[in-house]
Amino acid sequence: MEPQKENKKIKLALIGCGAWGRNYVKTLNNIQEAELKYIVDIKKPDIEIGNTIFTENLDKVLNNKEIKAVIVAVPTENIFELTKKCLEAGKNVLMEKPMTNSSEKALKLVKLAENKALILMVGHLYCYNPAIIKLKGLIESGELGKILYCFSLKTSFQIRKNINVLWDMGCHDISVFLYLFNKKPEEISGFSSQNEIDAVSFCMKFNDIFVESHIRGIDIERNRKLIVIGEKKIAMFDDDVLTIYNKNKEIITESFIVETEQTSSLEKQCRHFLDCLKQNKKPLTDGKNGYEVVKIIEEIERKNKK
Repeated sequence: MEPQKENKKIKLALIGCGAWGRNYVKTLNNIQEAELKYIVDIKKPDIEIGNTIFTENLDKVLNNKEIKAVIVAVPTENIFELTKKCLEAGKNVLMEKPMTNSSEKALKLVKLAENKALILMVGHLYCYNPAIIKLKGLIESGELGKILYCFSLKTSFQIRKNINVLWDMGCHDISVFLYLFNKKPEEISGFSSQNEIDAVSFCMKFNDIFVESHIRGIDIERNRKLIVIGEKKIAMFDDDVLTIYNKNKEIITESFIVETEQTSSLEKQCRHFLDCLKQNKKPLTDGKNGYEVVKIIEEIERKNKK
């Protein structure tokens, strides 16, 4: 009997270990197929990093042939240049959202990855949420009936610095709508606050499906809600819980909670990236998907200025 071949781990590096980057450290440490070899940042993180090597020198990663992939989790204003350097060095990349602060830059990264035959994936986290995945299945199976309308509400206590709510939280809604309906919107409109309260609303039409999103950076509570209304049933995603309501002449008669998997959305996202590396396949949220999200954000901003 031949001995089993050792399952080699994929060696990765993480660029950026701030508030979100450290979540990648914890998540990757729970995935046996992955080995986080390097963390690159301007200062050493105040968390346990085990055998992972900390460095301020990005070239140590870029020149290391063992490192097949890099996760880039830095602020939006820095993400383009760092991702570009990684791709130029022949590294596959999982980058945080939003992909860049302009569609022109996003397209450059897409073309660079294509020219070098590298995997470029964008961390549109909600597309890997078990409840959102379940919701997509209900839509495609016809369980909800013909989809008529979608409503999303996102509010927060605070927002990331140097980026507004449309770029920070709006990209979540846009990526989810593209995922659920598997098409681009035909119409886009939007408007935003003209004062110190960072708020934006936008609407889109996917054929005859009307969707609207309302986002506020300052609120008294945190909301992550999405409602999908079909001719037969209504689905409500509320902060990782999916509830389905049966309808009887517009009257809600019954509801039940769909149990979701225990695996976190971030772990599912990381595992998908690793799977794409192993099989050399296109990610669900690849560079082109990230580019489309950024283009829609820019279009919403143009509508706001009219």
